[in-house]
Amino acid sequence: GLEAISRSAEIFIYIATVIVVLSVLLNLPNIKFDNLLPVLENGITPVLKGTLNLSSYMTWPLIVINMVYPANCDNTNKSRNSLFFGYVFGAGVNFICTIMSILVLGSTITARSQYPTYLLAKEIDISSITRIEGVVALAWILTEFVKTLLYFYAGAVGISQLFKLKDYKKVVLPLSLILLVFSGVVYPDFAYQTKWDSTTWIPFIGSFGAFLPILLIIVSIIKID
Repeated sequence: GLEAISRSAEIFIYIATVIVVLSVLLNLPNIKFDNLLPVLENGITPVLKGTLNLSSYMTWPLIVINMVYPANCDNTNKSRNSLFFGYVFGAGVNFICTIMSILVLGSTITARSQYPTYLLAKEIDISSITRIEGVVALAWILTEFVKTLLYFYAGAVGISQLFKLKDYKKVVLPLSLILLVFSGVVYPDFAYQTKWDSTTWIPFIGSFGAFLPILLIIVSIIKID
């Protein structure tokens, strides 16, 4: 249920935050500010392309929150503030991890690595504190777990509404079995994943995460006028 998802997320967010803060603080001695130079070496175009790619993972998927807000919220104003704060907090964590990866690893390694945060944790070597990349992997597991739960909940509710079912829980078991199978076959190999993420994912998520919401807003404005 939604309440169980929310309460588990409240617990996991503290664990993940502590892990991120710890990995950042322990990497402070490894910072090299020269890694930030040169700034805008190839102009603004690569930055805009990177922003598009980042938005496809960080902003557009938030459309799934509409299955929770405002339909299941009593106080929409308070919930709106919490939603905004959550997005700013997540964006801040993402920025800190990115800038720390560049400062410690350099822009080249950060750009070529699929998991630069993991490499960042491997750079920690202070006294007896080493090899904490496994703890960073734990933070990934927790956050991906909550993210998958939200997608799964949205899919279950959406399918139940499509077929006019009274309770979405009737489709939970079939969807769980489908998810179990697809988790092992959706990406045959790493090369396929890389190509799909770079060519298909952005227009896929952009269609209903950006284009359709903007279109609906425009239509609603026209109808009101």
